[in-house]
Formats: sequence, C-alpha cells, structure tokens
Amino acid sequence: MVPMHSAKPESAGSSVDNLSNGGRSSVEEGSSEAVIRRDPRNGQAFFGRAQVRYARGEYESALDDVDRARRLGYQTAEVYRLRGRCHGKLFLYDDVADDFSRVLEFSPDDPEAILERANAFNNLGCYDEALADYEHALGLGLASGALFLCRAGIWQDLGETEKAAADLRESRAYPAEVLPDPNWNHFRAHFWAGHGQHDVALKFFADAIHLEPDSVRHYGCRANLLLDLEREEEAEADLCKIQRIQVGEDELTMPENKTLIYPLVQEHFAEAPLDQINVTVRKWPYRAAADLQKAFERLDQADYVIKRFHATQQGAQHCGQPGAYEFAQNYARDRRNPLFAVPPQYQEIDIGEEEPVRAVKGGLWLLQAGDTPLIALLNPDYDGMLKVQVAVVNGPNGLKVTHDFYHHLEEAMRQSACYRGKVLSLEQREMYSGQGLGIMVHRIRKVARDEVILPRQTLDLVDRNVMQFVSHRPRLSALGLAVKKGLLFYGPPGNGKTHTIHYLTSSLPGHTTFLISAEQVVNLSDYITLARLLQPSMVVMEDVDLIARDRQEMRTPGEEIMLNKLLNEMDGLRQDAEILFILTTNRPSALEEALAARPGRVDQAIEFPLPDLDGRTKLTRLYALGIAVEEEAGRLALERTENVSAAFIKELMRRAIQFALARSVAEVRIEKADLEKALEELLVAGGSLNRKLLGAFDKGADAFAR
Repeated sequence: MVPMHSAKPESAGSSVDNLSNGGRSSVEEGSSEAVIRRDPRNGQAFFGRAQVRYARGEYESALDDVDRARRLGYQTAEVYRLRGRCHGKLFLYDDVADDFSRVLEFSPDDPEAILERANAFNNLGCYDEALADYEHALGLGLASGALFLCRAGIWQDLGETEKAAADLRESRAYPAEVLPDPNWNHFRAHFWAGHGQHDVALKFFADAIHLEPDSVRHYGCRANLLLDLEREEEAEADLCKIQRIQVGEDELTMPENKTLIYPLVQEHFAEAPLDQINVTVRKWPYRAAADLQKAFERLDQADYVIKRFHATQQGAQHCGQPGAYEFAQNYARDRRNPLFAVPPQYQEIDIGEEEPVRAVKGGLWLLQAGDTPLIALLNPDYDGMLKVQVAVVNGPNGLKVTHDFYHHLEEAMRQSACYRGKVLSLEQREMYSGQGLGIMVHRIRKVARDEVILPRQTLDLVDRNVMQFVSHRPRLSALGLAVKKGLLFYGPPGNGKTHTIHYLTSSLPGHTTFLISAEQVVNLSDYITLARLLQPSMVVMEDVDLIARDRQEMRTPGEEIMLNKLLNEMDGLRQDAEILFILTTNRPSALEEALAARPGRVDQAIEFPLPDLDGRTKLTRLYALGIAVEEEAGRLALERTENVSAAFIKELMRRAIQFALARSVAEVRIEKADLEKALEELLVAGGSLNRKLLGAFDKGADAFAR
C-alpha cells in the first residue's frame, strides 16, 4: 500500500478569478494613472490600477493601491474581494478570512466569498469554521471540484476516511481542465492508492503529469506504485524519465552503460542469500582519514588479495553524499535508486609533509583472505564519522576474518601515524558544538639549546623534569613508577615560557605535541584520546588561568564545567601513559587550588622570572644578531633593562638596529646613541601603557624617566 503524501496541497481558490467594478471587468493602467495624476484623491482610480497590477502578479503593489482606495473612502465588496486575493497570494490567511468576512457584510449570500473564506480557514487549520462555510456554499448551490477537494483534505486530516472518499468521488465529476492544479491531482492519486483504487490513482498521476510534465515527484510516486503492482517495465520507463529530467537528454547515461555494483557483490559471495551475510560496522573520527587511507593502502602487505575496487555512488534520487549507505544496498538491485561505480573522489589532507595524503572519500573493496571472500566498504556517515563495514558469509571462519581485518586496520594506523612527532591542534567546526573535524599541523621554528636564555635554576628544573625524566622513563616504568607528568610554567609574560615549549618540541624526538587554546577545552577528551594513541606526547595548554581560575572568581557555570573537564582528564590518565602535561600562566595566584595544589595533577611548578644580569647579557648578545655593539651601548643596555622581560630586550635590540641602519653607514654597528633613542621610544614616549605592553615592569612612577 502506498502511503498518503505527507503534505496536503494549499487549498484552492475560487475557479472564478475575475474582478469587476460596477460592470467594468478591468481598467487600463494608463487611464488609472491619468486619473490619479489629475485627482490623487480618487479611490476608484487606485482600485482600477490595483486590478491591473493583480492581473500582472504584482500582489504587493496591488495591495498598496487597494489600501489607498480604502483610505480614500472607496470601500465596496469588490475592493475587499481583491484585497483578500492579494493576501492569499502572499499566504496571509488570517487577513484573507477577515477580508472575505467584509465581502459577506456587503453580500451575505455570495457563495464564492463563502468558499474563499472557507479555504482561508482550511489553510489556518480552523476546520470547524471551514466545514461550516463549505456546507453553506453548497447550500447556496455552489458545487465545484475545488470545494470537494478541499473538504476531502479536511476529512482526511480528521481521520474521516469515508467522508474524504465521498468528497473525492464527487470531485471526479470536475475534470482537470476546470481545476488545473497538479498538486491536487497528486493528492487524489495518493488517496485512492491508499484505498486500493490503483487504476483511479494511476489516472490522477497521469493528470498531474499532464499538467506538470517535468515533475520528478509525480513520476517517482507513480513508479513506486507501479513497482508495488509488479508492473516493472512501466516503472522502469518512469525511472528513466526521471533520469532524463535530472541530467538532461544529452548527458543521459542509461544504467546498462554503467557498472552496476550488486551483480559484482553477489558473484563475490557466490550468490549466498542476504540473510546469510554478516556485516560488522566500526567508526573512526574524520581526523583519522589520513591514517585510515594508509591502512587501506597496505592491504596487499597483509596478504589480502584485492579482486576489485570501485568508488560507489547511488543514482539520481540519492541525497548527494558519495557512498553514505548501508552494505545491504550493494547486495540487491534497487530499481528506485541503483548503486553504480563512479570515478573515485579524493581529498588532500595536510600532514605537515611536503606532499599531502590523498584519501579516497568512499569505496568498495572486494577482497580474498585465503579461501574466504570478504568485502570492505568505506564511506562518510551522516554523523561526520568515517564508517567501515566488513561483510562476510556467516560462520566461524568469517568472524575470524572480520576480526583480523579490523586488527590490520588498527595496527596499520598505529604504524602509519601520519601525525606522530608533529605539533598539532584540532580544527574547529563553525558550530556551537565546537567539535573538531580535522587536524591542523603547525610548523614551528626549531629552537636550539643555546637560544634558551633562562636563569640557571630555571634551566636545571626544565632539564631535570623534562629532558632527564623522558630519558629515564623505561627504568621508571620497570620500577612501577608513573611515567606521566604535569608541569606548570609561570611568571610574567615575555620571559620564555612559550619559547621553552618550542625548544622542547624540537628536542624530544618522537614526541607528538598538542597545542590547546582555552576555547578548545571542550575538545579536551579528543585531545587526550589522540595523545594516548600517539604517545609519547606532550599536551600544552597556555594561559590555563583563563579556564582554571579560582572557582570563587568564576562568572558562569560553563567555566566550572571546563575546569572540571580539565581536572578529570588529568586524573584519568593511567600511570603508564607517556604524556607530559605542560600548563602555562602569567597569573599563578588566580589558579584554582584543586589544580595548582594537588600532587598528581601538577608535579612541578617552574618559575620563569625576569632575566637577571647574566641573562640580560646573553639576551642582548643573542638579539643583536651578530651585529657589533659599542661597549658603552652594551653597558647602557644592561643598566637600563633591569626589571624588564626577555621580550622587551628583543624589541629593544630590534629598535636599536633600526636606528643604526638609519645612519646609513657602510658597516652596521649599534652605538650608544642608537640605544638611547630606542630606550626613549620604548620607555618614555609611549608612556606607561607602552612599557606594560612590552614587559617593562615599573618599580615606581618615575623609574624609567631618568
């Protein structure tokens, strides 16, 4: 049985759409314009122009003219009739009902006005009022196909199928020419098909197609009915017509000229019945596409014989997703929506190498594992995941082959590890969920050991808690000690926290680094999952105080949720997880105590203070970039940079080099005057805000004005 069409057509209007005014059926727009120019207070002229505009389909303009006529005192039944029809064309059914109520004040027994008000009530879902008006119109002698069809729709919605059938039978007395609306004929066809009147239904589908010959909907529904009636040749003709409409006669490729998938799949399984096929499904996040591609490329290395490979896509009625379907659709011919082989589609995925990975978007592999045939189907699922389906013939051997195949994928993905040893973050989907769809590879400048200028105590702590800790992991693990670690880098901004992290990423071979911004804490579970997969790894969260501030300073419940997420993930790491957590903050006093003062989350806090004299000397030399520095200039730089950040010294030397270049001497040399000008700009001319921005921390109001 074919179900009723889900959407009822809009209630039809009157079969008579001809307006008159005192015996005049229409008014030339030119004459109305002339009258309006001579007499802009002539309401009848505005109504005449409204008639012409309505006939041309300019419903908004017609409505403006009708309302102008009303304001000028020209109010007749025909004015409100035209106003109601304008509102109907704009789907403003409340106004339609009001307008035809006004018409009936002028002519209480006007059957057409009653019918049009009934249709407005019908479209508003006011069925009692609509049924009363339909009955009133019939009592006044008005009988039309539109009336019976509209009322049949109401009876159908109310579950009164016998009354609906009676009205539809009455409507058959009015041919399609009287009511040239293909939607109503489509509605009638579904109704009669649902009541087993198949010949009647096919007649109304034919009427709908006659009125709307390029409608895929009419052909598709008739083809479904014909297939249910086992009239396959007629159904095939309608399905081919749909193809011609959708792709055009010139580009039409008939099914017999394409590679159909289902015969290949059936042959591969020796035509075993579908109910003897076992299908197992697993899903991977979309960011695993590159590693999954590498795993499929290594099938032959795992002793799988690839009999055939096809990219697949369903026919014309599919929703456009290449391969987003279930395995069962490969195994039987779907006349409504057949599955064809198509040229493979690839996406290029950046993995931080010279060449991206080309990953196939969807495909079907016909494989042989020893004597056992199996089929693997890869396609993107509707939830944004990558779905792999493995099909085998039922039996113990088939189940073992399925298990072995997924084991191969897992091992090949682990060995491939397109992202292992790189610096990564998750890409964001532009939706409220913030779900990560892919992986972004960061190309960070390598920082050498001699470029890390820190106080000796700070450097020793970094070496002991990171470099030495990592080198001792095998022995720590053998002793049953934890090989995960949490570190907190804190101190004023611009003193080397981020710079040191770049050094660590350059100096820990094989470690994968994950950079998490504060707004990406919602994806923390995904980050930790990847960190476990790609361990040894380092998870870096800079400015952690943005989400891990003291609970009493939090302003919204969302902030506490993100903090709890961070704490739970740090607690949930197993002792043998080779993961370093590095958190940074410029405001350690603002941190939540549950994070900063609990062993097992943060094992060592390392201060990054302002550079001391030795540090400033090394920084001045480093950021001079090999350019000679006059002795007095060097001494001035050291004297005037007490209590400043490393970032300030870097900018100071850059500014001094600019002044040196401006002197246009043959050999660039930083002189005392260059340093003085640079200091003047940075410390005095820019004021206290500039000093704060650059990391010069005042000891007093006039500390730098000397």
